[in-house]
Amino acid sequence: MVDIKAFILSLFFSNILLYGIFYFFIERKIKLPLISVMLIITFFGQLVMGNWFDVLIAGTIYLYERYVIKSKKNFLVNTYLFCLLIMLFASLITSNIMSPWVSFQGTKGFDYIFIEMSIMSIIFLFLVVAYQKLKVTSWLKNNNSTLLTMLLLYVYCIALLVVVILKTIEKYSLYINIMLVFVILQTMVITILFVRDRKKKAEEFENLLYKNQLDSLKNYTEQLEKDYQSTRKFKHDYKNMLLSLRINVENQNYGELTSFLNELDDYSEKYFINSAMEVFKDLTYIKDGYLKSIFINKLQLMLNKGINCQFECRDLIDKPMIDLVDLIRILSIFLDNGIEASLETEEKRMAIGLSKTDTGLTIIIANSYCNNQESVSKLMEQGYTSKANHSGLGLTNVQEIKNKYPNLFIQYEKEEQLFTVKIIIDEGVAR
Repeated sequence: MVDIKAFILSLFFSNILLYGIFYFFIERKIKLPLISVMLIITFFGQLVMGNWFDVLIAGTIYLYERYVIKSKKNFLVNTYLFCLLIMLFASLITSNIMSPWVSFQGTKGFDYIFIEMSIMSIIFLFLVVAYQKLKVTSWLKNNNSTLLTMLLLYVYCIALLVVVILKTIEKYSLYINIMLVFVILQTMVITILFVRDRKKKAEEFENLLYKNQLDSLKNYTEQLEKDYQSTRKFKHDYKNMLLSLRINVENQNYGELTSFLNELDDYSEKYFINSAMEVFKDLTYIKDGYLKSIFINKLQLMLNKGINCQFECRDLIDKPMIDLVDLIRILSIFLDNGIEASLETEEKRMAIGLSKTDTGLTIIIANSYCNNQESVSKLMEQGYTSKANHSGLGLTNVQEIKNKYPNLFIQYEKEEQLFTVKIIIDEGVAR
């Protein structure tokens, strides 16, 4: 039994540790004043309901993430549940260390609490350092499914239930050992289930990429067939034009000749501009099928929407030095944003360029845009959007992916009516 004042001090200290590390892990996505309010509410809630109140807080964070900041991910709630498990694990290890030296009989005062808090702080710091070294924050950002949320919540609730039962029958030493074994086993179960789920989703995503690749190649082939028919018509028209040109030369009608040449030039330009054969010609340099398919798909979309698009790639492009799925996600976001922005302008133009050097790969995407668009820093704020029914997570998703790779650099540049994104993948830096 613990003295009530010592217990209150211990409880408040534990909540400071919990919310301090939660605030650090979520990279300040929740403002500090709100974190402070959550800490106080949790403290008083635990005085009434014990650690079961943490489940209510987890549910509140889930609702906040889903309906306030309008995120479809579970990063905040998963991080909170992970922090709760770290606290539980640190508490169990502390109790296991102290159990041979401390009797569980009688009332424990401030000396016991101070020793417990000191040992727990050291263990907690060690677990946090391990958390950082293993890059768990990045892992949680990329694995933010509802399945993981349910698994973490399940382990925490079952652990609390076992604690209540063992404390009720006053089997304290047994409770410590059982809980340690339980947490370790449940962690292994979660890992196995989650790895299987991720493998299944990876296979589904692979199949989706393959289907999209086939669809893109089908559209590409159909467009080339249309252009081939147009080329035959152009060849026929061109012969007639050359015949008229020859007659004008023979008759020395130089005035009409100049006018005719200008008309011929305009006719040729109208034909060749945005011709699929002209736009797609450099795609042969991209050797990765999935990377090629994303460009085919988006270029085809630009042509269908009447966007004046240019694509240039004169170097052989093979496997990128970052995960291909992440690169496709980044390209999809920037290309979709560029298409939307360019459609709002009179010019409706986009340009894409890829180049390979000894140091790495550079991808440039430029599009026309209206000058009234927000700044890049504003657009990168989580939850911000200038469009109705959008979650506003495009550029924040890009930033999260970028943080995973030390060799990935993204630069933004806004000039008058031209927005440019430069993606640099440095092959001289380790992943």
